[in-house]
Amino acid sequence: MFLVVIAAAGLFLSDLDGSWSGYLEYCDYQSNGLEQISVAVENELHGRLLISKFNFTDPGVQVYRASVTSYDAESGKAFEAYVRDGSAEHYESDYALEETVDGWTMTQTRQGLDGDDVAMIRDVTSYDGEKLITERTVDVLGDGQEDFLFRNRLVVTRQQ
Repeated sequence: MFLVVIAAAGLFLSDLDGSWSGYLEYCDYQSNGLEQISVAVENELHGRLLISKFNFTDPGVQVYRASVTSYDAESGKAFEAYVRDGSAEHYESDYALEETVDGWTMTQTRQGLDGDDVAMIRDVTSYDGEKLITERTVDVLGDGQEDFLFRNRLVVTRQQ
């Protein structure tokens, strides 16, 4: 699990190009509190492909993660593949983009795993020109409840 830095096909991809730094905030289930770790992100735009490299410390272990993401504006589908320390995953999700006064907000949803549970995973990303915030929530399927629960948040600012 990690947050996907996302953008719409074409025009909005250019907003993400470059270096970013900030933090990843996540639920620590042992302490029942929120934890923060520093993160650096380097995004490179190649046509309509966004290549992202993440660097962070997952308590005590340096983590390097790379992803390639493509967005199809006609179908509203996003496609991502990533590698992290010897493991890899790929998936397809639906996305919707909404312009805001100072940028845009994108909602991306897909079915996947939350731990061992099948869940709907929702990432909401907001961009305001200099800051990018992605919040992940999940709704465990089959639990009789329709509620999205917070899992993590990525907050990064563009570096000059």
